[in-house]
Amino acid sequence: EGQLLRRFEEVAPRFDVVIVSDQMEQGSGGVITSGLRQTLAQFARAHPETVVWADSRARAEHFRQVLVKLNEDEVDEACSRIGLAGDWEGLRRHIGHRFMIVTRGRAGAVVVTPDRQIVVPGRVVEKPTDICGAGDSFNAGGAMALRITGDPVEAARFGNLVASITITKPGTGTASPEELLTAVEGQKE
Repeated sequence: EGQLLRRFEEVAPRFDVVIVSDQMEQGSGGVITSGLRQTLAQFARAHPETVVWADSRARAEHFRQVLVKLNEDEVDEACSRIGLAGDWEGLRRHIGHRFMIVTRGRAGAVVVTPDRQIVVPGRVVEKPTDICGAGDSFNAGGAMALRITGDPVEAARFGNLVASITITKPGTGTASPEELLTAVEGQKE
């Protein structure tokens, strides 16, 4: 863990976006330890221009000062674990970031802010081929869009768009720039 923390502190300042994928569903979370979460929080405070985006299946409530992205089941479970059943804004406050994003599959996403919950519709795909990797695609697209625009609603919109393309492919698909541009043009019609 010490080596990991030292290496993170050494290289993280070189990046505009840091994505933390905490997908371990039991125990302490593999390499995403309490020490790493503390280091991430310190890094986020010291580097507010860097997007620090965490996707955690089973420990979202343990993150601090970073954007946390969860799905509807994960957010409800995290709220319940800290005694705030159904209080998404309470969880956002507990984490201490300006906003939190909750994905809702084909229904899009919700951006939770101190003032309100903003529904961001998804791009409906009638017959998805394989939804494996949709969350990771959302993370990649959303985090990059957030870094570029600074707008969490635009981040959720772009994350939805990227995920809507990857689910049309077998396995963990990708979304090429050409596919993204075609999808954007299709939305304008």
